[in-house]
Amino acid sequence: MAPDSNLESLEGLADHIASFTASCDDGKLIDSTPGIKPQHASISRKIFENATLLVAKLKEKVGEDSEPVVKVTVSYPEYNYAFTVSGDKLYGVKRANS
Repeated sequence: MAPDSNLESLEGLADHIASFTASCDDGKLIDSTPGIKPQHASISRKIFENATLLVAKLKEKVGEDSEPVVKVTVSYPEYNYAFTVSGDKLYGVKRANS
């Protein structure tokens, strides 16, 4: 299998700690840098799915058209996770907070 250029580009981000790619269908881990466990991928998929549903419901209540969620960020005091979807893959990156 050819290297995933999207995953490789995440490694070049400033303050990169770890990154991964997972299936959007089932959250199964496809590839990752050291420090990522399969549970990170499946939980990340669920977070992205829940955020998408929440945004759609909120916009429905206020009568706005729902645009697709393109990125979800979860922040902690020392680091953050950012998730995005491209095609049938979910990409995640863990970065130190500057």
